[in-house]
Amino acid sequence: MPRARKAPKMADRVAAVEERLAGVEASILSLREFIG
Repeated sequence: MPRARKAPKMADRVAAVEERLAGVEASILSLREFIG
């Protein structure tokens, strides 16, 4: 059971990191469009 509990936590961490990276990419694209 402890192993099963740890799995979702790692998945949540990965999802959070992916969301942050997606936000950074979106901000960079918006800045490029604003500057260019």
